[in-house]
Amino acid sequence: MSQSVWYKKRDDLLYLLNKIDIGESFSEWERERFEKYLDKTSLSTYYTHDKDNLTDEYIQMCEIKINRYEMQVQREELRNAS
Repeated sequence: MSQSVWYKKRDDLLYLLNKIDIGESFSEWERERFEKYLDKTSLSTYYTHDKDNLTDEYIQMCEIKINRYEMQVQREELRNAS
């Protein structure tokens, strides 16, 4: 695996990402942990570093963060168009 930004509790993050991948819902405490990991994910790192130097889970977290932002922008545009 490539060297890059690593989460302190990588196994925990991998567990949570696996739940997303298989479509399982989070418990409340899992959701809180996931949101903390997501908050620690830096998009500037994603855009400024060579993707080969980022871990797969970091790239996945960045993509989740980007998708959430794009969905938020679309909702706001729909609200403003109404």
